[in-house]
Amino acid sequence: MRVLFFVRKDLVENPAGDTTIICALKKQLGRYKITADICMDHRINLNTYDVIHLFNVSRASELYNFMNHISIRDKAVALTPIYWDLSEYLKTTNQISKLDTWINGEKKRKHIFDHVDLSILHCKGEANLIKQNFNYKKLYKIIPYGTNIASAETSNYIRNKYGFNQYVLCVGRISYQKNQLNLIRALKKDSIPIVFVGSINDQEYYKLCRTEAGEKTIFINKMDHQQVLNLYHHAHVHILPSWLEYPGLANLEAGAAGCNIVSTEIGSAKEVFKNMINYCHPNNLESIRSSTLMALETPKSDLLRTYILEHYSWEHHAQELQQQYLNLLDYKKMKI
Repeated sequence: MRVLFFVRKDLVENPAGDTTIICALKKQLGRYKITADICMDHRINLNTYDVIHLFNVSRASELYNFMNHISIRDKAVALTPIYWDLSEYLKTTNQISKLDTWINGEKKRKHIFDHVDLSILHCKGEANLIKQNFNYKKLYKIIPYGTNIASAETSNYIRNKYGFNQYVLCVGRISYQKNQLNLIRALKKDSIPIVFVGSINDQEYYKLCRTEAGEKTIFINKMDHQQVLNLYHHAHVHILPSWLEYPGLANLEAGAAGCNIVSTEIGSAKEVFKNMINYCHPNNLESIRSSTLMALETPKSDLLRTYILEHYSWEHHAQELQQQYLNLLDYKKMKI
């Protein structure tokens, strides 16, 4: 089987959660003799592909233009939307221009949902939101995201390079949505080392973070993903105090490595992690601080790690996805 993954143009240059999802699925689907080609050009010839799989409706214009430029009527079309409604976050943070863009994009997202055959969703919360916002009535399947597992490594990079035995780790692109600045402000008086790992998505925001960061705050812009996975093993706490997460792949990876986790309470994290982690409100510094301190004081446990390894694997996701592709092809044949 040949599958076309149609993705945003800067998937590689500006890596984010969808980059992790797409690369993991491409690798795992190969085990089922499914060739997945990653494409960013709407001029591609679709004749040799059995399934067209679209990703990430946040960048609605790119998918919308692809669907309008190419006749996909006779093709089996799947969608991994990676959707959460950003309007409340943009209102709360007074990002008026981005809010207007988001609202205008909802019409294009509606068009996309109306013209796919199947949506692959990560949780019930995402499914309910899509039904509510777009009156979605087509096929869908909930398949939880997976997680990447680090190989065992004894070397403690942060301790060896910076001398920190205990620190708070935060992995994610440096951006307003990820809310690193409020984490810096929340822990400023506690003199707790913070290690940020991630590409700089917003230079002005990064400058603000550097200005307010203490001497025990470290920024690592580029790091091999396997090295990042190994950082989790030596961190006691990993935190995503973001304005929203759905659910936060970095927290899944950190939890699988044994970290205590702190997550924003906004988004799908509570459905995924239940009562096994600590939660905070992104706009409340004391909430961020108290949740982080509680996680630092709590001994590590295998409970979360075991739960994630049992329920969130890319192998399982790919296996389920392969079956959904086959079901979708049968469904399309019946409609012809």
